[in-house]
Amino acid sequence: VVVPIEYDMVLDFSEGRAAVKKDREWSYIDKNNKTVLTTEYEDVGSFHEGLAKFKDSDEKYGFINTKGEVVIEAQFDHVDDFSEGLAGFWNEEWNDELYDYEYLYGYINTKGEVVIEPNYEIAYKFKHGIAKVEVDGKIGYIDKNGKYIWPPSE
Repeated sequence: VVVPIEYDMVLDFSEGRAAVKKDREWSYIDKNNKTVLTTEYEDVGSFHEGLAKFKDSDEKYGFINTKGEVVIEAQFDHVDDFSEGLAGFWNEEWNDELYDYEYLYGYINTKGEVVIEPNYEIAYKFKHGIAKVEVDGKIGYIDKNGKYIWPPSE
């Protein structure tokens, strides 16, 4: 047994650590079940490329490094894990005409800068320099500059 049954939730090990939740508090353990990082966040994710997402008390997401330092301030309604130096994000916006929230995905770099504007209904992780995206229900592929390699089609 690597991780004893003492936690309310355990995420997958990634980069030598696993996020664990006990009594509503998140921390990270190593493979010897030693706590290597404690947090005060509402939610956390696994480490990818040295960064893990977190959700603060205002329900916004940002990223911490392996020391627990905030490297990207909590400012997004949703973020995905980093892959090839980019992470998908979206923020909700109220649409009076639809009388509902709508959102579009974009991508940020490891500094938190928007490098691909939010133009996609769905955006997937980058693999081998390209990412699958959906626009108007059609699938396309973009490069790391946001340029279409294959325009959306059915």
